[in-house]
Parts: sequence; C-alpha cells; structure tokens
Amino acid sequence: MKHRDYMAQREASDPEFRKAREASRPQLQFRIALVQARLAAGLTQAEVAEAIGTKQSAIARLESGESNPTLDMMARLASALSVSFEIRPNATVEAHEAELST
Repeated sequence: MKHRDYMAQREASDPEFRKAREASRPQLQFRIALVQARLAAGLTQAEVAEAIGTKQSAIARLESGESNPTLDMMARLASALSVSFEIRPNATVEAHEAELST
C-alpha cells in the first residue's frame, strides 16, 4: 500500500487522526512554501540565515517543523526571499512573488 493510500484510508476511518492532520496542515504548507521559495531564490539555508540575521540551524528548524516562525520572522523571511506569505481563511499557506512598490 502506498503512503498516500494509507493516509487516505486512515483519515477516512479515524476521525481523531483526520482532525490532527487538518490541524497540522498550515504548518506543513508553510514549511513547503518556505523551502520552495528558498530554492526558487537559489539560496542555501546559510545564505537565508545570513540575510535575516540568524543562524543556519534556525532555518533548518523552521523547514523541518521543529520550530514555528514568529510574525517578525515570517516578515524577515519574506523580505529575504522576495515573496509574501499568504495565510487564507481555509488555513492554507502559500508564498507568492513579492510585488514591488514604486
């Protein structure tokens, strides 16, 4: 059985499991958006860390889900990566190319 199939089956049969997955979805989507934005910018974790005044290990913890970003950290990351993070009412998180104001 593929992982995706197992997860779908487990969500269908276990309401507590489904609820826990739904609760963790925004954090997972942020991590995915962060990694994608960093890779699209062609930067390493160390380069992002230097740009925002932190350590590479802090970026690694954010990307792995070991820590959650503060709003200040999200703003600094968005600036360094030239993106904006959007949190939508349905709890999805996306990174968009930042619009430059003139």
